[in-house]
Amino acid sequence: MHELIHMYDNCTASIDFNRLKHLACTEVRAANLAHCTTKGDTRNRARASLYAVINDSLTQKEIPDALAEVFDRCYQDLEPFGRRPCTRETSQRAYEEFIYLRNLKKKCENVRVGAEPY
Repeated sequence: MHELIHMYDNCTASIDFNRLKHLACTEVRAANLAHCTTKGDTRNRARASLYAVINDSLTQKEIPDALAEVFDRCYQDLEPFGRRPCTRETSQRAYEEFIYLRNLKKKCENVRVGAEPY
């Protein structure tokens, strides 16, 4: 699921993976939504991921500041689930809402522009 969060971010937020703050934000979101950890563990996972993917020692020195700047905002961003799907119950609810919204989107796409709804 971790990589799927990155894919979602790339598709919906136009993430530039060459910008450290963008990368830090998507790592925070992926750690938060895919690993069901505490806030501190989420920060540690995101930090470790950033150090693993960034080889440039100068950029690595910027990681703590970039992570600190984006962490709170990105930790609170729970899309596309709307919650942390960490239990069986919350995962099931997130899945049911996904199916509902997907079906609603299909219905909306089938409505012609300018047509009467009924």
